[in-house]
Amino acid sequence: MKKLILYLALFILFTSCSKEAFRPKTVFRIANGADPQSLDPAKVLGATEHRLMQAIFEGLFSYDPMTAEPVLAIAQDMPDISEDGRTYIFKLRQDVRWSDGTRLSAGDFVYGMKRILNPKVISPYAAALYVIEGAEAYHRGFARSRDVKIEALDDYTLKIVLRAPTAYFLNLLPHYAYMPQPRHVIEKFGDDWTKVGNYVTNGPFIVQERIINSKIVLAKNPYYYDKDNVRLDKVIFYSTDNDEKAYSMQKKGEIDWNTGIFPSNAIEEVLHREDVQVISKLSVDYYVFNTLQVPFNDEYVRRAFAMALDRNELVNEVLKDGSIAMDRLVPSMPGYPIVQGTSFDPQKAKELLAAAGYPGGEGLPKIELLYNNNDKHRLVAEWAKKQWEKYLGVKVNLQHEEWKSFVNQRARRHFDIARGGWLADYQDPMTFLEMFLVTSPLNDGRYSSREYNKLVTQAQILPMGAQRFAKLAQAESRLVFSEQGIIPLYALSSINLIDTEKWGDWYVNSMDVHPIKNIYLKKPPS
Repeated sequence: MKKLILYLALFILFTSCSKEAFRPKTVFRIANGADPQSLDPAKVLGATEHRLMQAIFEGLFSYDPMTAEPVLAIAQDMPDISEDGRTYIFKLRQDVRWSDGTRLSAGDFVYGMKRILNPKVISPYAAALYVIEGAEAYHRGFARSRDVKIEALDDYTLKIVLRAPTAYFLNLLPHYAYMPQPRHVIEKFGDDWTKVGNYVTNGPFIVQERIINSKIVLAKNPYYYDKDNVRLDKVIFYSTDNDEKAYSMQKKGEIDWNTGIFPSNAIEEVLHREDVQVISKLSVDYYVFNTLQVPFNDEYVRRAFAMALDRNELVNEVLKDGSIAMDRLVPSMPGYPIVQGTSFDPQKAKELLAAAGYPGGEGLPKIELLYNNNDKHRLVAEWAKKQWEKYLGVKVNLQHEEWKSFVNQRARRHFDIARGGWLADYQDPMTFLEMFLVTSPLNDGRYSSREYNKLVTQAQILPMGAQRFAKLAQAESRLVFSEQGIIPLYALSSINLIDTEKWGDWYVNSMDVHPIKNIYLKKPPS
């Protein structure tokens, strides 16, 4: 009888394994844009990297695929919050492991966040953690790591103390700046820790293969605690900023999700495809000035350059892709007032330029406009060059760089004017406005305004409501009008190509966030 039971058990095991072995594997292919500048979550910035990080790492919370609101992930329950709204205590799941089988602990969150804040690491997202007590002081070199109020009370209890009550704190937590990092691997391999073979992550997928400027191949993470609900076997992120190539692959059926990588001259064709998904998202593209050097250290010059651009012409006659002309930084959000920025006024622009000592553009040095390789960004740059030369009489040189070089050039302020763009990390005006604080690592143009900083930092500690929004709106008005730290251009209408009749749990939402963990094939091959 015991032998019979043993044989039956072996038969069931063999049958289930055979079914799994012969089940067709589900592969999901993505045209993701330029090759990521790194696979280190402490060193990346951009939508391309954000999509990848969300697939291979996971934090206390992740994104709801339908609403993009935060939902529980490694946090077992909603946190206990102190009466003063500053102290958060999170209980972690106890079944979470790194992809090498090592158990994940609260200490890995402490290490990850403090590593991003470490001034020697030079993380572009360090400012996202400034809401934590001691974080900004440590990042700026005025305090020590131990002064940052992030603490592992035990292996599965994490304590975070904020410098002030922060109404939007939970909305920050799905972002990779707040995710754990594998200390045991980073300290062993140093900068080589992200190489395939060394790389250890904790999300639903692991990196199986990477070919620079070609593709990154992900496989299911066998140690992921929720692996039974991950229904994709393999995900391929194709890395290319060649619009023609990416769209050609889409038309040949070699791509399942095109994240908006197609030539501008194909926009009409794209908008008539059955698989097109158009999203009015919380985003803005803008030009940023290098305010530390002549002539853009003069706000009259900055305002003149802003007034010489007809944004309506840009979106209606050049882009024609559903983008919305923007003279402000913050897109429409419930309860937040619409701020009036600098409008198109070429005559006033000429007067301001003359008042700054450059009548008709005379005496201005040749201006260099920096942008990253992309057909759309090229069109915008060529249009801006013509407008400035037509209305201001200035000479403009266009410089384009591939993504990694572009990010490096901007960070080092090797530009006069540079393209900028931002997709909300969370659904609150602060995600846009905190970038231009004088202490922010993302403030590449070094816009500096005492009153702007005062208003934004005051708003950071206020509860949700009209008073908070009013202060933020006052700050925004300074940035986009009276002090003209940047030139807002347009709000993006994100155009994705994905067949939602074939692929499930991919939804349109205002943040254009689509967790790959949730995506599944509705019609599996027979």
